[in-house]
Amino acid sequence: MNLQLQNWSQFCRYYSQDLYGTWTRYYIKEQFRESLQCIRSFRANDDCSEISHQNHYIYADGTKESKTFGPYLKPITNGLFLDTCFSWGSKRVEPGIPFFFDTCLRDEDRRATAIARYNESGSLQRITVLVENLNSFAESSPVSEMNNSNGNWQGTLIKMTPDWTVYPETTTSWIQLHELSENNLILNLNDGVSVSFPQSVESGRMFFLTMDWLSNDTLLQRAIRHYDPSDFTSLTLEIFTPPQ
Repeated sequence: MNLQLQNWSQFCRYYSQDLYGTWTRYYIKEQFRESLQCIRSFRANDDCSEISHQNHYIYADGTKESKTFGPYLKPITNGLFLDTCFSWGSKRVEPGIPFFFDTCLRDEDRRATAIARYNESGSLQRITVLVENLNSFAESSPVSEMNNSNGNWQGTLIKMTPDWTVYPETTTSWIQLHELSENNLILNLNDGVSVSFPQSVESGRMFFLTMDWLSNDTLLQRAIRHYDPSDFTSLTLEIFTPPQ
């Protein structure tokens, strides 16, 4: 199977479902947040050559709204899909154009997603965190935060590039978010999600966007979008578990 078709197959296998979740939007400059519920419905046709997408929003005041996206036609998708990770977003920083990205991590029937939006000047405006379950809404389940004692956790790393190439798995070591970049904004958000994002992005500068999800006390996933001075270069997925 060619690489683009393989990427589409991952989309169909793991992401063409109904996801029930709570969205929490964090506004950086204004320093406030708001929450809503949403059902994201991805429906594939019989041969998975087309995927339809609808979002059904339930706002805090009880009002409801539905929006339709797509359809997505085989094999065209802007996303990169791995077994437990999906990410898409702006390919580069362009003056006067908003910059964004969307990264999702999967743990069986649960999903966690972080979305960041930057304005036309490259300043971080809003972070949205989605915590979702298949087929029904579920209660939030707090988990412990990562700390220094997790430094001996064992990890594997998979790299995927925009041409859909997936590189062989390698071993990796746990590094705390503040050690990855002292300049990024680091936030510990809801439901075990933490992020490390630059507070501003600009063309000609190398940077990365990191999302961590501690989905339970024995599983941490880390997804990083890497950018060189001109373009998006790769998505890496790291999976950490305690030593046996």
